[in-house]
Amino acid sequence: MPIRLNLLAEAQALEEERRRDPVKRALLAAVALVICSLLGSLIFYSRVLIQNSELAGLQTQWQLLQKDYEQARDHEKRLAEVRQRLAALHQLATNRFLQGNLLQALQKVALPDVPLTRLKVEQFYVLTPPTPGKTNAAGRLTQPPKPATATERILITLDARDESPNPGDLVTVYKDRLSREPLFKELLGSKGEVVLRNLAPPVQDPRTGQGFVAFTLECRLEERVR
Repeated sequence: MPIRLNLLAEAQALEEERRRDPVKRALLAAVALVICSLLGSLIFYSRVLIQNSELAGLQTQWQLLQKDYEQARDHEKRLAEVRQRLAALHQLATNRFLQGNLLQALQKVALPDVPLTRLKVEQFYVLTPPTPGKTNAAGRLTQPPKPATATERILITLDARDESPNPGDLVTVYKDRLSREPLFKELLGSKGEVVLRNLAPPVQDPRTGQGFVAFTLECRLEERVR
């Protein structure tokens, strides 16, 4: 039987051992991992580019919408200011102090023996500046603005003479009649009052010789904010 000798057996064994080398396998695995990482990075970068493009488009749309929103807010603000002015004008037209109502009320409470010698009406206005509105970081209105206001204060001073047979008896009567008169009560309001500020001693008129008592009534009307 012939004997076969494999002269390449040693070389083949070395080659087989080289193929089974763990270092080489690790290098191949590392190369494969690097290639996969590069592919993943390329895919991620392409997605980022696409999303950036979409974001730029959305930002452009947002800027256009923001301009429209700012214009709408400006128009809304102007409309609110016009409405406030119209409401203030309406309030002034309907609630303003009318001298005719005062004269009519005085005519109704007049007494034959209590003539008026002087009527004085003083009107004062205390102005309050407007308060701007407040917004949060998002631009939303958290506190509405307040318009400027004027507090109206009216003081009516009446000087009269009690020329009754017993001067001084009609002072309280006239004061009570004035306080109970519906037209005058409406002018006074819920917080107004009629106060006797001065009551002089009885004297005689040098021209007629008739005795009289001079007195002063002060009527402070309820304050009104306009």
